[in-house]
Amino acid sequence: MFPLRKRTAFIDLSPLRSNRAFARLWVGSSVSAVGGQLSSYAVLLQSWDLTHSPAAVGGTGLAIGVPRILSAFFGGALADCANRRRLVLVSGLGLIAGSFALTVQSAVHWSSIWLIYLISAVKAVLSSVSGPARATFIPSLLTADQVPAGVALNQVASQWSVFAGPTMAGWLTAWFGLTTCYALDTLSYIASLYGVFRLPTLTAVEKKRPGFTLMVDGVRHITGKPVLVGCLLADLCGMVLAYPNALLPELNEDRFGGDPATLAYLISTMALGGFLSSLISGWATRFDRTGLLMLLTVMVWGCALAAAGLLSSLWTVLALLLMAGAADTVTVLCKGIIVQLSSGREYLGRVNAAAQSIGVAGPALGNFRAGITGSVFGAEAAVVLGGVLSLCGGLCLLIGVPSVRRFSRTGASPAHQEDVAI
Repeated sequence: MFPLRKRTAFIDLSPLRSNRAFARLWVGSSVSAVGGQLSSYAVLLQSWDLTHSPAAVGGTGLAIGVPRILSAFFGGALADCANRRRLVLVSGLGLIAGSFALTVQSAVHWSSIWLIYLISAVKAVLSSVSGPARATFIPSLLTADQVPAGVALNQVASQWSVFAGPTMAGWLTAWFGLTTCYALDTLSYIASLYGVFRLPTLTAVEKKRPGFTLMVDGVRHITGKPVLVGCLLADLCGMVLAYPNALLPELNEDRFGGDPATLAYLISTMALGGFLSSLISGWATRFDRTGLLMLLTVMVWGCALAAAGLLSSLWTVLALLLMAGAADTVTVLCKGIIVQLSSGREYLGRVNAAAQSIGVAGPALGNFRAGITGSVFGAEAAVVLGGVLSLCGGLCLLIGVPSVRRFSRTGASPAHQEDVAI
């Protein structure tokens, strides 16, 4: 029904070949994403070394997640009424300062769990300012037909950093010490900001002061577009109802003997599936019915996890987790395409802020849900239940929100490119 071009398997690299500004931005962002994973690893390990308390280590997620979510809409509103390039540069300098502070406290042994919490929270707020503005660069720099490929390229960088970053951090810590991870994260921001610095000036349309009214207007814009509501709900549904990571240690203990290496395989396999899926996402970026594809992959994610909870063979479970990670990557890719192509230029910052908030909150709430259901029903039953709930949620959205399943990539009204001034 929707014929695809012959070359559909691998990711479309044309935005990198045809747009030097986007290529510089993508390379810098990719380097910075790996640096961010190095720092995340270091924060978790240092928190454990300082306290030997699982609760204290979990507190780092709270210190990052709560400020990130609470400040997201303000960051989105700011992105819709300020010079976005300048906004990313200024907030990026703040992020460099935050990473440098983490480097110094580790190097000179001024370490305190509360200092780590404070610096992490400040960096989270700065990321909430930078993230929505940075996300608007894709439709600003690329033509409408290149936007899906641009979103997919960003997904490749993100998935690679999640898969490779922690492994690199483990090697670096073993060879050179924890401080090296913080230092390299600090340097990685420089590569990212160079790509932003070389961009043309991108000026937002709406000349208003960021504030409560502007944030409420953004919420009204999102709730007034069923396709956006359904898109965000689909991603939230998959994460909150089925995210399994908090259950994997118990599942490993009950089913596979508690081998730490096996637990590492279980955790990393979904990331590997996501990375491999992003490499061959060309077919997904060219598929016209993006909304339908998103809902289907939410259901595939649920089915794969439910099956993983039922079966006992390690290799079968790893294959199913690989499938789940691949499906989740396509879901996130489709969400990005829908957000970029169905949001007006003046609302891009706020809509991207909402999408990024779900990206932060979804796994955290999913782990909380997994912990509760796991303590009541056991890990295996909780994994199955989460998968079934995700499948049912995807079916409900497929039936109940027709604007999502009917969303057409080629029929969407994309955000027009911003006026560009060198």
